[in-house]
Amino acid sequence: MKQYRYKIVVFTLLCVSLGLSSCEEWLDVRPKSEIKSENLFESERGYRQALFGIYTGMSSSTIYGGNLTMSFLDVLAQNYVIETDSEPFYYDKIYEYDHIGVERTINSIWGKMYSQIVNCNNLLENLEGQEDLFADDNYNIFLAETKALRAFLHFDLLRMFGPSLASGGGSTLAIPFVDKVQITPFQQLTVTKMLEKIVQELTQAKELIREIDPIRPNNVGYVDSEYMSVNENIYIDDDGFLLYRKSRMNYYAITGILARVYLYQNDKAKALEAAKEVLESGRFKWIDVYSKIIGNESPDIIFYDEIIFNLFNDKLDTKSDNYFKRDAYNKLYISDARKAIYFPFKLGEGGDSDYRYRYQFEKKGGPQEFVNKYDFRGEGTKYIPMLRLSEMAYIAAECEPNQVKALGYLNTVRKNRGYAEDNFISIDADFEKEIYNEYRREFIAEGQLFYYMKRKNIIDIDYSDIDGSEAVYVLPLPDSEIDFGNIK
Repeated sequence: MKQYRYKIVVFTLLCVSLGLSSCEEWLDVRPKSEIKSENLFESERGYRQALFGIYTGMSSSTIYGGNLTMSFLDVLAQNYVIETDSEPFYYDKIYEYDHIGVERTINSIWGKMYSQIVNCNNLLENLEGQEDLFADDNYNIFLAETKALRAFLHFDLLRMFGPSLASGGGSTLAIPFVDKVQITPFQQLTVTKMLEKIVQELTQAKELIREIDPIRPNNVGYVDSEYMSVNENIYIDDDGFLLYRKSRMNYYAITGILARVYLYQNDKAKALEAAKEVLESGRFKWIDVYSKIIGNESPDIIFYDEIIFNLFNDKLDTKSDNYFKRDAYNKLYISDARKAIYFPFKLGEGGDSDYRYRYQFEKKGGPQEFVNKYDFRGEGTKYIPMLRLSEMAYIAAECEPNQVKALGYLNTVRKNRGYAEDNFISIDADFEKEIYNEYRREFIAEGQLFYYMKRKNIIDIDYSDIDGSEAVYVLPLPDSEIDFGNIK
């Protein structure tokens, strides 16, 4: 949406030139803010408002609070049962990207993602030369988080709107890397060049935060707690700015995202190194169902302990109800038969004991199975998972050259999903298919399966009569970008 983005950039420049006199809505600042927008960048507190506004914007239904997790991307991955053209997501399911409703969704994703990137750029430009406004090491915390967010957003845009390396698309022009506030349209970069820029940005962010993030190597004094009053240490000071690091771009989140990007580049050695750094950090625990789910009035059905990075949204249960209720207009569900395929063990042989099978679906009064990860009863239902410990295990398994060790990573996940050892993956199993199936079980309503299918250039798409191809895996750029921007 070049016209839309052009207006955003012009408005940004006007805001800067006028001292941010009318940018509060554009910056997506929380409504409870007491800081006037004209004073936003005159204190560290104002910079916090701007940074938190980016996280809040990312949790909107247009992107990670809906389309890129629960609905659109998972519809493309064929995770739900959609059978007739009277159902709202039917044309999404059959990849009719030129259908008016689907096109509207795609255009809104593009516009919202780039508007958050522009917010990152505006914050970074206003950080320049302002070190004296910040306490302790907070200046570099801001720099690192904002750079990492900008890279994260660009990477997901690339995974949607650019071809994959597996399809031979490395030299193909993809999307712009927007790293400045300017009116002149940005040129498209090739997929390979975009990945290089993203890695560079994430690497810079990781080095900036390596020695100062409370969640960092060798810092045993920090305990990530959901409740500030429980965490009686120095990080309570300064309004708790350094608490809740899992809801921010922390050191291990950046490292894990680097593992994702390296794997997308097919640099398996670096992907394995990054994934192992997270896995071996000891910062993230596998779910203990006996203390966190069974008999718990507030069950952790989203497996919060395993989340490395999440977005917070206190209306998430309402967003979830838009899809995962019997009377929802945008109803999304799986059938009993489909669930049995996802978890293909006979009763008593492992599938029915899988924690995901047992706790992350609910019939809600009928035969249809609804995802209940974001159900209001759960402890973690205000959190949208962006990166999980299990994904690090899957990346390590895919990249580990030693087959026995690779199996060990996959079976570690199985062990921590309730499987007995005799239901572990064996040495003679179809390894690629096992990883594919694990992505479907683990990341339903989280959006990651479509990216996996695209990265592997999967032709035979389960539950679809349409073969995987560039027409399926590359979302079309908005027409207005082509008409008015520097887009080919």
